[in-house]
Amino acid sequence: MLKNPIYQCKLDKDFTKDLIKISFDFKIDEITNDISKNDEFIFDDELLLVNIGEVDKFTSDYIYQSKLTVFKENDGISFGGYTPDWNRKSDLIKDKNNNHIFNAYKTYHVEMKITKYRVYIDIDNGNLKDSYGNARDKVSDLAIYANKGVKAHIENVKFTEEDLPLYEIDPLLKKMIDEKIVVNNLSYHVEEDGVYFDRLNIIQNIKCTTRNSGQYGSNIMFDMYSNTKTITIDYKIMDSEVPNYEFQFGFLVNNKNIDVPLKKVNKGERYQDTFIVDDSNNKVNRITLIFPTGFCVAIKSIKIDDNASLKPVKKDEEVIFLGDSITEGSECFNPAMTYFSKVTLHYNFIGYDFAVSGRTFNDYNLLGTYNINPKYVFLANGTNSFAMGKQEKEIAFNELEKNMTVVIKAIHNYFPKAKIIAILPIWRSDENGEKFSLLDISKKMIEIYQRYDDIHIIDAHDYIPFDASYFSNATLALHPNSKGHEIYGNKLINDLKTIIDKPKLADIKEARRCFDE
Repeated sequence: MLKNPIYQCKLDKDFTKDLIKISFDFKIDEITNDISKNDEFIFDDELLLVNIGEVDKFTSDYIYQSKLTVFKENDGISFGGYTPDWNRKSDLIKDKNNNHIFNAYKTYHVEMKITKYRVYIDIDNGNLKDSYGNARDKVSDLAIYANKGVKAHIENVKFTEEDLPLYEIDPLLKKMIDEKIVVNNLSYHVEEDGVYFDRLNIIQNIKCTTRNSGQYGSNIMFDMYSNTKTITIDYKIMDSEVPNYEFQFGFLVNNKNIDVPLKKVNKGERYQDTFIVDDSNNKVNRITLIFPTGFCVAIKSIKIDDNASLKPVKKDEEVIFLGDSITEGSECFNPAMTYFSKVTLHYNFIGYDFAVSGRTFNDYNLLGTYNINPKYVFLANGTNSFAMGKQEKEIAFNELEKNMTVVIKAIHNYFPKAKIIAILPIWRSDENGEKFSLLDISKKMIEIYQRYDDIHIIDAHDYIPFDASYFSNATLALHPNSKGHEIYGNKLINDLKTIIDKPKLADIKEARRCFDE
């Protein structure tokens, strides 16, 4: 815990409105040449931490949660928000000339806007700007901390709340939302950057403190019939896990994957992609665009051919995917290949991906309220419960049983009519473990799952060849790449034949007749 803030403000009442504004001036007066090791700060080069207390998420004395960090950079300073990596310096704030190191001893004016979903930082009236994902509900206080050997003063602090402005939304995009051409998202919201589609609700985001990562759009897609030959998306990268990260939308025409070139993108930059529907034999096609798995994007606008029309693909049944980074889609660059997207499209499901990277079995994935009624819940945790078999086996298995029981109970409480399809962990290259193996923990999972009549068990261990070329990292084969996910999805669909009825095929002939009329 952090102690002895140099400034602290406790609000008379919690702020709850959609937009909270905080502004202040700060000046560093002194930095010793050798900052002493301070266990209250993560790294020695952190000078100041601006922490904002969020009810049900973080207190303002929580060491990992700074909303703005000031770092020492040689003889100057740099700024960063809460970033996905532990050193919190993958996303330093830069000026218009791409500089990130600034004068250490001048006065800086900071303005922070905290919406329900993001933090926007403005330093010196637009000279330095940044934003990052951060779900919150109520805000209770502000505390600012200085590391040992740092002297600074804070003044002119203002704390206000107000309603979020009503930002305009692109008319065609709004039509696609209203007509359910945009699918697999729980909700959407509009901010100054564009439209965000949310696969997790606010409570899930708040309870998961790693939601500042880029994995926001997993399994969200535009799925439509159209006579257009082009579709153009204008969007902005709002969160990315690393600079110059490889990026693509998934693109299918009549359920056939169309190769889309990978490109490298950066957070804060705006892009425009045009997709060509190259099927001259058909006046009307089913067009599917799937959001990237490793990024948060805000959609500015959608454009199709003049006089072209759009119609939704009829989808009747809903499903939920629970899991870890594999089900979240980590490091699978072609989102059309992810196993959950393949299953969703094969059966024409509406598929909500509630998976969260790094997690074991967690019931917070199901917190909140829903206006959904899933027929199936896919439960694919387990590889993080193994955790390289480092823990004592009895302790690990007792923890596993406790957590699995909580999650299964939560599924039954939230969705009593849903059937649970439990997917056992896939192979990983370190699966022999130190004190027990991945197969040991899978056997324990089977034992627990078999206590319930409504759970179907699928053993996915051998789905992907034991070959590093099907994984994103050759040193530790853990996350399937696009090739690995494609095999995973195809084999899972094959095994689902004994559990799920034949897919209800989308009626493209009927759609074409509607366009002809």
